[in-house]
Amino acid sequence: MKKRGGGAGGSRLARLGWPILGALILAMACIGLLTGVGGEDRQPGLLSIGGAVIPEEEFMMFFQDEKAATADYFYKTYGAEFGKTFWLSEFGGEVPLEHAKANALKKLVQLKAEQQLAVTYGVLESSEFGDIVRAMEKEQSLYGADSLNRFQKYMVYHSKLVLDTMVKFNAEAGSVKEEELVRYYEANRMERFKAPDEVGALVFRLAEPDAGGLEELFAAIIGEMRAGTEIGELQRRYIGGNILGIELKQYGSEEGKDENSSGLEELLKEHAYALGADQTSGAIAYGNESYRLVCLERRDGAVAEYDEVRALIEDELKEQGFRSALEDAGSSAEVVIHDQSLYDSLQMP
Repeated sequence: MKKRGGGAGGSRLARLGWPILGALILAMACIGLLTGVGGEDRQPGLLSIGGAVIPEEEFMMFFQDEKAATADYFYKTYGAEFGKTFWLSEFGGEVPLEHAKANALKKLVQLKAEQQLAVTYGVLESSEFGDIVRAMEKEQSLYGADSLNRFQKYMVYHSKLVLDTMVKFNAEAGSVKEEELVRYYEANRMERFKAPDEVGALVFRLAEPDAGGLEELFAAIIGEMRAGTEIGELQRRYIGGNILGIELKQYGSEEGKDENSSGLEELLKEHAYALGADQTSGAIAYGNESYRLVCLERRDGAVAEYDEVRALIEDELKEQGFRSALEDAGSSAEVVIHDQSLYDSLQMP
């Protein structure tokens, strides 16, 4: 009887108890799944920025990225040499470890503000680290993730988010008022929408930059050139003695790639633009050589008409509005350190 009773009781348990037990197991499994998927996002974390939880791992990526820049800053500012005691030593009232933490936090605050703006415009579902990583891993094939470390992947993905957010921001901002466009054009037409001046210059490479008689020689060469003598003929007749080379350079809308191809060429261009017509530069030292420039002609660059640059101005003003929104978001983000002792104990890896 007890067996049967037990058997009958077991049968009733099977009919009534197992569904209840199954529901409990399912509920527990769901809780475990949620904890496993988003647990790292729902923990108090090291700190929070604008309500977004920042786990230690996320902060450490930015902290470690400050290593080289911090060492360089303290070397250039205080002559501090990198060594075992470097991070906790004090230089001019500054401690490298605290300097690196402060810079890492500052950059992370701005980055989180940008991510939260991406959430606002529907580009991103969440600015929590775990959600960012999962979204990033889905798209990693788009930017050659195999060649990047975790922090590089994170920053490349973040840059894409910012660009996508700007597109959404600009689309929702609508057209810029015409009077704003005109006002911007008038205020910036000479600085932003004027083409570079057209400058023609002779460049002399010299053996002895201070040798006497050079001014007379330059004047003779320039006179012949103005009279129609080709540059090749001038090179054939005058290269030798103190003049090791003669080149004709054209800067402005007609300049070639050579005029920006090296540090020397950029230096010569800079000096050419500092000259007026018929002016001669002083000696220009570069490495073991010396140069002198003579400006043959100079014409003002053209200023673009409003209609030619209207679309460009509108894009610039929209981008300015977007950058301003990012700065405002970063400056207003609240930072809360949840684990001060952990934050204080962090050391540079």
